[in-house]
Amino acid sequence: MMSRWILLLVGVGAIAVSGCAQVPAQRSAEYGAVAFNAGTRDYGVSWGKSSPDAARREALGTCGPDCALLENFGPRECATLASRPNSPPQVAIGATKDRAKQRALQSCGAGCTVVPPECNR
Repeated sequence: MMSRWILLLVGVGAIAVSGCAQVPAQRSAEYGAVAFNAGTRDYGVSWGKSSPDAARREALGTCGPDCALLENFGPRECATLASRPNSPPQVAIGATKDRAKQRALQSCGAGCTVVPPECNR
């Protein structure tokens, strides 16, 4: 009788372990931000950060002094910055790098320089 209980418990344990192994691991959300300095035209872009605040801090830190946060972007979003001399910068967000770049060029117009887009998971 005892050997039946041991086999039953071993069988239940195997089912529980095999069921857990099939559950995909969840990724945590990622965040990004874009900062810009209008005087120097310097910029900072962050992505893949664990929180909006961490993304903001990195973008501002990369950009340097006197930079302003232009935009935050969230999970599964891509962002880019487009600018041209004597015009305010344009931040564009899209579901893909290509879509973000397209939107940036549409909003900025001819003669824009586009920063390579970055994406969060």
